[in-house]
Formats: sequence, C-alpha cells, structure tokens
Amino acid sequence: MEKFRILVIDDKIANLEAAEKQFAEKNVELIVMGTYAGAVYFINNEHFDIVLSDLMLPGDDEGISCNNPEIGQDVPYGLLLAILAKNRGVEKVAILTDISHHAGPIAWSMDKLMGINPFVSCFSHKNWLEVASKFVEIGSVSAETEVPFHTPTVLLAGHGDDFKRSIQKEISSKFKVIFIEEESNFARTFNRFIGYKPNFTIIVGEITKELKESSLNIGRIFKDLQGVKTSEQKVFALGFLPHNHPDYVQLPLSISEILTRTGLV
Repeated sequence: MEKFRILVIDDKIANLEAAEKQFAEKNVELIVMGTYAGAVYFINNEHFDIVLSDLMLPGDDEGISCNNPEIGQDVPYGLLLAILAKNRGVEKVAILTDISHHAGPIAWSMDKLMGINPFVSCFSHKNWLEVASKFVEIGSVSAETEVPFHTPTVLLAGHGDDFKRSIQKEISSKFKVIFIEEESNFARTFNRFIGYKPNFTIIVGEITKELKESSLNIGRIFKDLQGVKTSEQKVFALGFLPHNHPDYVQLPLSISEILTRTGLV
C-alpha cells in the first residue's frame, strides 16, 4: 500500500492531537507543526504529498517591531502556506478552519470558495483524515510497535549525542527517556513532543540569532516548543553562547549541575 507524507499545521494542541489519532495506523507518515515559521521551514526543506493547514495562526514576530499589535494575534497565514506549498510542488493542499463565516471577510470568503476552486481546497471543519481522503486513498496498516511512554518523561533532542546519552544515563532510574539520536532532527522532535507530551524537554544547541552556523541553531524549534507547551511542561535549551532566556542553561556545566538547573533532581 502506498504511503503518504502529510504535514498538518495548527496552533492548537487539541487539533494536532486529533490529527495524530485520526492518522494512527494509517498509510501515512504524519508531520505536525504549530507555528507559521516552523511550517515554512518544513515546506521549504522537506517533501510532502499533502499539506493541510489551519486558516488562522498567531502572528509571528520575525522581521517586525516587537510591539507590533499583530504579534500573537490570529492572521490568515494558511493562505500564504497554501501558496508556498503549491509553489514548492505539493499537488494536494487544503486549508481548514473551524471559525464561523460570520467571523470576518476572510472566513466568509473561505466559505464561498468551498468546492469551487480546485487549486487550493477549503473546508470548514477540522477532520484532517476526511479531508486527506478526498485527495488520496487512506487505508489502515498494522500498528507500529513503538508505544508512547508513561509519565514522567524526558525528551532529549538537538545536538551532541554523547552529551545527551550522559544525561540519559543519569536520569534513567527516575524518568522514562525519549531520546532522539539524530542530530538536528527537529521535525521528529516536534512530533515526539506532541505525541509523547514529555514532562521535560532538553534541546542541546544555540538559540542566538547571531550564530552563523545555522545547523547548530536550535532557536526555531525551541521557540516552537515554548509556544505550544502546557504550563506543566518544561522546555530547556543548553548551549555555550550567552543568552538571557530564563529557560536557557549556559554551558559548560557538569551533568549534576544541569540536572539541578532543569529540575530533574
């Protein structure tokens, strides 16, 4: 059975979790993203058979004044992501929204477009599986053997696999550890975060914008996880360059000092 790679974009955790459940045990490799900038990165750098995006996403602060009133407010990023995806060669693109067509001119226009324009399909609900099934044949496959851990859990990601293994060794008796071995596999990091809901997440790398080696910069995934985490979840970045973010831990520190700073002991 053919397998399809699908990107689902939505800023609400509940909607991303719904996508995870709807596509579970299907012939789908699902990637989920909760921010506009993160979605742009994936569409520009990864291959997808289908892109499904929410219409309204929080305004990003990249490239504009920090006091701009649109930062954090819902803006119709889904329209831009649909255009980007089509320009990047994704044949099957859809925008989904659960807001009423009375919410504003964009929502009203979306309602009027439904079923008329085949270039970018529009749907006024959030059943991701139903929409994907309009494009391709989605079928059931056997369940994967990997099962999410029970809490408490720690997600270790980013760079420095030996460093992450050292942390894993120290906390393995107290926590279940979700360890991502691949360097900088941020697509997998975000999906594991949504799927496993770890209590603690530690990403090794730098979050400063001045870092010239972009491959070592974890700023985007760190910001994305900070944006979707619950109040009970902790997300930390570990790096050597100075930064004043309260959840950034500057190295070098011993493993025991890192565990103390992050609350893992």
